[in-house]
Amino acid sequence: MNMPHLGGVAAVVVLPIPSRRLDGVAGRVLLDTTRRIPMDARIVIDLSSVRHLDSLGIASLCRAARGRDPGSVVLAGLEPEALVIARITRLHEVFAIYTTVAAAERALGL
Repeated sequence: MNMPHLGGVAAVVVLPIPSRRLDGVAGRVLLDTTRRIPMDARIVIDLSSVRHLDSLGIASLCRAARGRDPGSVVLAGLEPEALVIARITRLHEVFAIYTTVAAAERALGL
């Protein structure tokens, strides 16, 4: 995966999760993908298709952000069902959560 860098500033990579569930299987795909993204890139994880987060999916989100600068991985587009789970598990204390990918991109400087 070739990630662009714009004028010395790390690129923002939008990473859509196409599955309706972010579980162990989808979480492994997420981790495999984020490992190929340069560490200085900022990542928007698009969860607009996800309706359910399980514990393995939540752990995968946290692992995807491990070792990266604080605030460089954000979540976007959570549906109400997934947002409830994110709040119960306090993901909102770990990640900035935006209503849309466009809002996340604006917040990250695009």
